[in-house]
Amino acid sequence: MKKKLAAIVFIALTAFVLYATLVSKDYNKTVTIKAPLLKLHNQISFIDYIARWYIPFADADSADIKIQDRDKITSFGTRLKIIKLNGLSSIFKITEGNNSKEVLFTTGRNDTDTSHTVTLSYENNLWNEWFGNNNIISNAQKSLLSLKDYIEDTKRVYGYTIGVTLVTDTTFLFTQQIVANSNKKEALKKLYDALIEYAKEKNAGYNGTKILYLAATGKDSIHLYTSIGITSNIEKIPLYGDFALRRMPYQKNLIIADYEGTFGKLNELFTAMEQYRTDNSMTSMAIPFIKFSANSINFDDNEIIKVKGFFPIL
Repeated sequence: MKKKLAAIVFIALTAFVLYATLVSKDYNKTVTIKAPLLKLHNQISFIDYIARWYIPFADADSADIKIQDRDKITSFGTRLKIIKLNGLSSIFKITEGNNSKEVLFTTGRNDTDTSHTVTLSYENNLWNEWFGNNNIISNAQKSLLSLKDYIEDTKRVYGYTIGVTLVTDTTFLFTQQIVANSNKKEALKKLYDALIEYAKEKNAGYNGTKILYLAATGKDSIHLYTSIGITSNIEKIPLYGDFALRRMPYQKNLIIADYEGTFGKLNELFTAMEQYRTDNSMTSMAIPFIKFSANSINFDDNEIIKVKGFFPIL
């Protein structure tokens, strides 16, 4: 009886192992990511983006990654090739040594505008699914989570911590000037001195806040947009002219970003905020700017500054 029972158990275990190792089925893994659908679709469709989150490429040094023909990545014996783009889906063929496998990534709509889904689909047997013996599938599963972590970490995507906040300071005295790059520092100091003096003349209540946006207008010139915060006698400030009133609607939205770097590279912050705005389908209502207090910046290009950048949006 015991021998018969042992034989039955052996046969059952053998049958299960054969089934678990020889029979494959389709599996799906889904994550919800806080990002617009188009942004997620781009992440699974373009090889430069894929290299930033797909394992093992995301963990490799950029010098060890080779991108070919805009549809292949290779690093340390692993190759990913985009073999099909279909609507909201992308099929990758992953090759490690003599082993190859196809995986499907599909973006999906959620009921909200702020979060959507990405689903990983693949074929696998039960044994490998339970015990993770297939490295290609294991890396694909890790990559799905890596995509979520990457997209939701703005510092990894844009180089800065970026989010959305609400307008608090609403009223500013504004002036602008185009100057030669070599005169930028001197011009900025004169512009702010002039703004403060004008605010004093109008008894406008300068509150110590300064804001600034800079934009290149050519190879050797730059457009300076300068403002200071004011709190009183607003009706005495004209809407147009050398000195003009500027308002931002209270409690409306602002993109906000932390910046720590040289004053001369502020354009990189403004570019990153613009890309964040575009990626998240936001509509701008004014130019971006940094906000700082009193004499906290000397306007030297090599000066290290720590400020917050803002970008008014609807």
